[in-house]
Amino acid sequence: MPRSGASRLLAGESGSPRKSIQTMPLGDLSREELMALVQRIMRVETADEEEEDRLIQLFEDSVAYPVASNLIFYPREHFGEDYRHKTPRPEQVVDAALAYKPIQLGPRE
Repeated sequence: MPRSGASRLLAGESGSPRKSIQTMPLGDLSREELMALVQRIMRVETADEEEEDRLIQLFEDSVAYPVASNLIFYPREHFGEDYRHKTPRPEQVVDAALAYKPIQLGPRE
């Protein structure tokens, strides 16, 4: 069974169609796929800067958390002072991103 563009990109395979990644609906990746994605971003397991940018964009497009990459690159802002010199685990990043719920505003009266 052929893999989707996102699955091939997460597995580190080349030739992943960029269009399929950019058009994926929010929440299309499973928690396990998100953890693999975050792990690749954190370990800088990319061929070049363009691929790294695509991985970061895929992560941000797959969760509702605003600027989700900040959980990876600026963990102290979300996880507290303990993370000044400490890196969160991929599952911590994914769980924080998935736990975010946007505020639902009601209609104006």
